[in-house]
This record gives sequence, C-alpha cells and structure tokens, in this order.
Amino acid sequence: MNVLIFDIQITGHHSEYISHLVDYLDNNIDSNIYYIIVHPIFSEKFPAIANKAKLIQNIAWHEISVSELVSTENTGLISMSLSFYNIMNRYALKYNADHVILLYLNIFQFALSIYRPKYILSGILFFQFTRQEKRTLMEKIKYCRKYLQTLLLIKNKSIQNIFILNDDQTVEYLTVKLKTAVFKKLHDPILILKSLEVINIRDCYHIDAYKSIYLHIGSLDYRKGTIEILDSIKYIDDEYQQKICFIFAGKSENPFKEEFESKVKYYAENSFVQIIWIDKFISDIEMKSLFEQCNYVLIPYKRTEASSGILGHAVAAKKTLIGSNSGLLKVIILENEFGVLVDNVDATSIAKAIKESQTYKFDGEKAEKFIQAHNPTFFVKEILNSIQ
Repeated sequence: MNVLIFDIQITGHHSEYISHLVDYLDNNIDSNIYYIIVHPIFSEKFPAIANKAKLIQNIAWHEISVSELVSTENTGLISMSLSFYNIMNRYALKYNADHVILLYLNIFQFALSIYRPKYILSGILFFQFTRQEKRTLMEKIKYCRKYLQTLLLIKNKSIQNIFILNDDQTVEYLTVKLKTAVFKKLHDPILILKSLEVINIRDCYHIDAYKSIYLHIGSLDYRKGTIEILDSIKYIDDEYQQKICFIFAGKSENPFKEEFESKVKYYAENSFVQIIWIDKFISDIEMKSLFEQCNYVLIPYKRTEASSGILGHAVAAKKTLIGSNSGLLKVIILENEFGVLVDNVDATSIAKAIKESQTYKFDGEKAEKFIQAHNPTFFVKEILNSIQ
C-alpha cells in the first residue's frame, strides 16, 4: 500500500508528530511505502528527524517548494482550504496513494465537503465543536458553522477515520449524534526529551534561586491568554511579586507582538516581577531545560475545545499547571489532579490561581499513568493500525 502522510506546517506539535512517525517506522518496517510530505525548510529546522527518515527504506521524504507554500498563505479560509487540498491531491496522485493521512485535518474541511478523491483519507481533527462555548451570539454562530462543517465532512465517503485527541466523551457523542463510526479516540503523544544536554535557565537569564518560575511557552498570541497573564501582575501583592519570575517563550506576530512588547516594558518598570521574554523558536534542548527547571506552567487558553501539547510536556516534567476552567483542558486537569483552574481567562482570575498554585500538591502517580497511556508509540500504532 502507498501511504501519503501530509503536514506542511512546522510549528508546535507538527514536527513532533512527524518525529514520532519516523521513529516508529525506523523500528517497525512493513510492506507499505510511506510518502512523507513536509514544510520546505523542515530539514533545516529539524535535521535529525529528516536525516533519519531519509535512511529508512520504506520512507520517501519530500519537502514542498517555497512557491507551493506561498500559495497557501495570505488567503481566506476557503481559498486556503482549497490550496492545501490541491497540493495534497497533487502528491497523492503523483505517488499513486491508496491512503492519505492528514496530520492536521481542520484546514481541509471545506475542500473535503466538495471533493471526493478515489483514495482513502484519515486525519486528526483539532478544535471540534462539541466543547465550544455557546454564550454569545458569535459563539453560537461559530458552533453552528463547525457543526455544519463536521456534518458535511462525514458525508464524504472517502474519509475512513477522523481522530479526536484525548476525548472519549466527544467521540461517543459524535458517533451517536451523527450516526457514524468514523470518529476514533487518539492519545495525544507526550514527547519525553531524553539524552539532551541541559541549559541552566537560572544562570542563563539571571534568575535568583528563591524565585518561583512561571512558564508560558508556545506561540504567543491573544487566544493563549498571554496578555491576561501579564496583566495579572497588578493583582499580585508586592511581596509575592518579588518572589516570582514569568518566562514567556515562543514566537509571536503583529499586531499582538507590539502590544505584548509594550506591556512587558510597562510591567518591567512598574512591578517587582522579573519578566523574561524569549522571542524565538524554542529548540528541544531549551524546551527540555525550561520545563525541567520551571515551577509552574501557565496554559489559560481561551480556545479549550482541544488538548494541548504543552500540557503533555508539563505533565512529563511533573509541573503544576494553571489552566482554563472549561473544555477538554479542564477535564484533563481536574481528573488527573494536574493543577489549578482559572475561573475566567482574565487578569484577576489568573492572579488568584497563581496564589493558589503555591500550595497545590501535584499528583505524581497519576502523572506517570497519564504519561504511559500517551506513549508516542501508541499514538503511531493507533493511526497506522487503522489504515491496514
């Protein structure tokens, strides 16, 4: 069987998922040929992953051209969906694919409500509608739009599997509600960063030993509660401000970046909190060091329909989480006793949660069970076994 694995994005979990697949196929050779289609500079950013893939006998590695990537950018959602589909379909036909695995199905939803390819499709669906808030009119409209998108998606008979991360309830609900068997639960893998040198974060950024480090890592933007974390400083008493350090680690884009930079400067000059902003792509070595040496991890996300790779890294490092009191993140944090929930994603609620986190007892035993269940090998097996 010819299997096309398609993910031309490169940030966050995208490279990790490709890495898990390559590692698994390196140790589990089968009769399939796997055509892995990735971002134009994947080899440059992740040479170890790309070099390993190129040595595996049943992997054909291909990085799309820059011009192909550009054709997907700066367009509306409908145009983007069609552009992604056209690129994917071109490679599927070129390599005579029997089965295509979309590691990020969301962007293809509109296109797949129109096109019915002859090959079989499977994909991972993030931010599904079932746990979305429906308080405001706009939220209700968005909920209805996503419901309709999903309904149209499952009418495409080319689609064999739609994987939902970490969410039994959603899989069960969608199976019954939409009268289909295409939805499958998939354990979001937790990457254990082993055998890497460690950077001393406190020495590198001049953080005193007595200060607790609160880490907010990943792509920084409005939907992550990043601004609200900064604004929480004014609701933290001066005594505790002197005992904490906020580390913001990850890339951001304008107009968010300009506002964030202005606020960082303001609070650096008008509070006692030490603020570190690492404005760059975070390497595995630095990410491992940050998670191991921080005390708390902040994930007060506004979009809580899906799980979070950052949650997995925090659990692996046995760090207390401060997360949103809604959606799937709430369920995972509460059921496993991983941390403190913010009542609302606003500055006062985050400040209150930061205070509560000081006395929170993280459950290490539940963390170990969670890590074992989310082994990357299981993740790959669940995907590949479903296409046999």
